[in-house]
Amino acid sequence: MPTIVVRTPPPVEAAVSDGPFAETALDTEALVTLREALLIDACRAVQASGSDLLVTVAPIDSDADRAADRALDAVEATLDRDLETTPRIEPQVGSTPAARLGNTVTHLIEAGASSVGVVFSGAIVDRATLDQATIQLRTADVVLGPAPGGRVAYAGFTAPIDFADALASPAIRTLAERAVAADHDATTIDLIARASDPASLDGVTALIEARRLVGDRVPETLAAWIETVDEVR
Repeated sequence: MPTIVVRTPPPVEAAVSDGPFAETALDTEALVTLREALLIDACRAVQASGSDLLVTVAPIDSDADRAADRALDAVEATLDRDLETTPRIEPQVGSTPAARLGNTVTHLIEAGASSVGVVFSGAIVDRATLDQATIQLRTADVVLGPAPGGRVAYAGFTAPIDFADALASPAIRTLAERAVAADHDATTIDLIARASDPASLDGVTALIEARRLVGDRVPETLAAWIETVDEVR
């Protein structure tokens, strides 16, 4: 069965206070609820697609007692509250983001997943996008979903690549190079918006507001968050 992994930092103060959005005018509460909104919408898209959903939680740099446990608990509480069915939730394991990506993908493929799609934190995905990628993974070994600025929003695999430093900037090109080096059949899908820093959040906000104005579908939780936060409107 296809598996889709949603990668997320935990929606807790320790994770957002020094994260990529820390230099914005958003306060800690707004940053935590932003992370929750991005996570919820991504998970709902995966569940609508029918693939098996796994949420992996990034480690946080904190010396506080039980910080890792509290991070997982925060993700579980968020998903318990907002999803009809709570998915599997696991910590990301590895010394770098690329190593953690590789460990997840390799483990799931070895465990029998027919394909492994990875939705990166902040990616604005819907069922149609995920279904398109999953279908392409029936004939391609690697499917990549680019994000603006040379980033990556989605990466799907039916076979591993060399993941060492595989997210080196520009990540979309590095992953493509690794796929070709492994002699894999690889392809890309359309550009995917991704809220990964203040500038890209501004772009995502404008996109969602435009979609709403013309009556197109929007990620519901993030759209509701935008309505409540004056600093991004």
